[in-house]
Amino acid sequence: MLLSVAGCSHPTAVPAVPVRTVVPAGDAAAEAVVALTDAAVGNPTNAGADASVGAPTGAPTDVHARLAALVPADMNLVLITVDTLRWDLHFAGNPREMSPSLDRLAAQSVVFERGYSLSSYTGRSVGPLMIGRYPSECPNDHMHFTAYADENVFLAERLNDAGFVTMGTASHRYFRRAVGLLQGITHWDASGSHSTDTVATDDRVASNAIRLIERHGHERGRYFLWAHMVDPHADYLPHPELADFG
Repeated sequence: MLLSVAGCSHPTAVPAVPVRTVVPAGDAAAEAVVALTDAAVGNPTNAGADASVGAPTGAPTDVHARLAALVPADMNLVLITVDTLRWDLHFAGNPREMSPSLDRLAAQSVVFERGYSLSSYTGRSVGPLMIGRYPSECPNDHMHFTAYADENVFLAERLNDAGFVTMGTASHRYFRRAVGLLQGITHWDASGSHSTDTVATDDRVASNAIRLIERHGHERGRYFLWAHMVDPHADYLPHPELADFG
């Protein structure tokens, strides 16, 4: 599973900066994620617990061969994106224990300690993230709730072509087919949507995601699921079961 992770379709557009990762030792899937990231930024393969990589040394000559040796052929892909989520959660060093579920996930995962948003707000960051290009490279209508043209090629479209069944769910009214964000997604569940930002909806999104996998996950052998969470976005709502983040 990937949490708020994206690649870029143009290696020349990726900033040439060192990437530091924390990798569970002996985890082949985790090592594959690192290999893919190293290939994108031109770092040598970095595997092993709490491993660090130095300056880029040049992209590998055969990325696909490296990945084929590491990634099982039957793996599914679950992508969870979280709107306006700050980086400084408990697993990243914050003393407040406000993110217990993400802390548990981080303990089993590859953690990228440096990441960059493609833009300062949702309309210009989520679409390009799913396309794999900078916002200026993505044909769109230039409105605040940005609509993306059909000529953009989204991740779900590529995965459809690769044999995945594609599905997703979100609760914010922006996430709809009319703005182009759902290109390539066959099954979309917006039943958790609400017309304002004053109601917590991520529990509904999580339930919808599970239901989508149960209903459609075996239609084509492998599946891609995208779930977009929006609860951290203003308005800030109380969650009595969690520690105060303020």
